[in-house]
Amino acid sequence: MSNKNCLMPCTITEGMFSSEYAVEVRDNVGSSYSLFVPKDVVNNGNGNKGKLHVDLVKKEKDSGWVFLPAETLETGTRTIRVSLTELVGI
Repeated sequence: MSNKNCLMPCTITEGMFSSEYAVEVRDNVGSSYSLFVPKDVVNNGNGNKGKLHVDLVKKEKDSGWVFLPAETLETGTRTIRVSLTELVGI
């Protein structure tokens, strides 16, 4: 499978710099991950809710692995497993 660009829900707050957001995303079991990303990879929705541009790199039955635009603060990785129902554009 080739990478597929899609969107996933995120919570948005202001970043450390004017050109970035701090976002929080959740994996398929509900664990949360935080990362700083450029503003142009976030579709800002209602208030602090938005959609983060990610790449789906592996699709499984009910979940998939996405490549995030930056490393998470918690684990230092750029891939997390998410529920396919959370992704838009797959």
